[in-house]
Amino acid sequence: MRGQTSELNARLAQLQNLLSTWRRGLLLFSGGIDSGLLFHVASNTLGAGLAALTLYGPHNLPRERRAARQWAQTLGVTLFEHEFNPLELPDFRDNTPRRCYACKGAMYRLGQQVLSEWGGEVLFDGANRDDLDDYRPGQQAARELGVRSPLQEVGFTKAEIRALSRELSLSGWDKPAQSCLATRFPPNTRLTRTDLEKVATVEEFLQNQGLALVRLRVHGPLVRLEISPDEWPRLLAVELRTSLTELIQRLGWLYLTLDLKGYQTGSMNPEHE
Repeated sequence: MRGQTSELNARLAQLQNLLSTWRRGLLLFSGGIDSGLLFHVASNTLGAGLAALTLYGPHNLPRERRAARQWAQTLGVTLFEHEFNPLELPDFRDNTPRRCYACKGAMYRLGQQVLSEWGGEVLFDGANRDDLDDYRPGQQAARELGVRSPLQEVGFTKAEIRALSRELSLSGWDKPAQSCLATRFPPNTRLTRTDLEKVATVEEFLQNQGLALVRLRVHGPLVRLEISPDEWPRLLAVELRTSLTELIQRLGWLYLTLDLKGYQTGSMNPEHE
């Protein structure tokens, strides 16, 4: 444990040194644990030279915006909030393999506009080293547009981010990872605001019931629920199972299945098809 703490502190020092090379930086802030740690460290390093930007829209859960506001209020950092509708992008709307690239590119360009208006010098996000090993076409857009990823640049993994966040007593250090709601649909499926809002309704309902890891995958009239096997007994209790079934039917789906593989990251990615 002592060795791990020493390594984390050394990586933290590297992160602080990198951030200190900038005077005014704008963080693209999702409200998640990765960008939360970066927000905390950047706030201590840059002080008034830090601002954050949260983009909200039908592609993410409403609770993420609320979390971003709470972080900014706690740290006393200026938070810009802009509505962003990725459904205006053809690749996103049709859920093509270029969806993430197109969406991230539009987000980064909006971020650069806010950065310029604010008078900042660098736009950065919370991508980490593990993202290099996953299907993340949005990272190509980040490289092309000069967006920096400090956590990734100094080598922070997701596990290290959680460990350091816990050591620093940051709220939500054990918060489950979130992802764009378009990932709940098969590739090349036409997306609508209503479709995304329906998924958000079910996932937030289950999270409010105490389930941590939740993904509702949509296959036409059938929805496939991914949760940790440890949480199956809670889900299958009569009261919650009945309430969930009624909600699914009210939203217009015919069938609800429980995926026996449990929670899976990226099960709708092209390589899983």
